[in-house]
Amino acid sequence: MAFVLATDNPHLSCVSGEKRDSAPSIYAFRTLSTEANVIAAGFFNTLSDILKIGDILMIVTVTGTQDVPTGVADTTLCTVVSNAAGVVDVSNNYLGAHGDST
Repeated sequence: MAFVLATDNPHLSCVSGEKRDSAPSIYAFRTLSTEANVIAAGFFNTLSDILKIGDILMIVTVTGTQDVPTGVADTTLCTVVSNAAGVVDVSNNYLGAHGDST
């Protein structure tokens, strides 16, 4: 499953303030998709005109719905490592936060 502008875009925010070409931007994204899906090459292809190499994505996988989450299943932190010809690839999760520690 890929990022869908109509349903996923309201759950994506640039949290680093003004977007600049000279510095990476930081995005927060809430989704129902698993970590394996979001770090797969091509998940963010629909954002290829927005995301730049080096941008950072904080991805929170929730349970319930994107609009009304009931819990957090996973948190993924990754970087855009390539973006060419409309194909976006992100790094593997380097945050390592999975589920609840209690």
